[in-house]
Amino acid sequence: MNTHYALLGLGQQAGPEEIAAAYQLQRERYNPERVADLDDDMRRVAEERTAAIERAYAILSDPARRHQYDSSIGAAPAKIASVSASARRTITPRERTACRP
Repeated sequence: MNTHYALLGLGQQAGPEEIAAAYQLQRERYNPERVADLDDDMRRVAEERTAAIERAYAILSDPARRHQYDSSIGAAPAKIASVSASARRTITPRERTACRP
């Protein structure tokens, strides 16, 4: 299955910076000025590939659209870093009793 991740040469756990870098790399690879000397068929393929790269980047760079896309292809959602136990603030006994009805 050819996914947006595969199109950009990424894994599903790629972060925003990796997505942007891969997008730039692929855009340079299929740049219209770079493929201008090719025959019509190859130029058409490059234009189609550029459009697919644009779509892939538009989806993967938007967190909401990426989550929806991941769900549609059956991919596990990206792991979200949790706050470590040592970074959490401790609730005082006074705060505990204040929260009770």
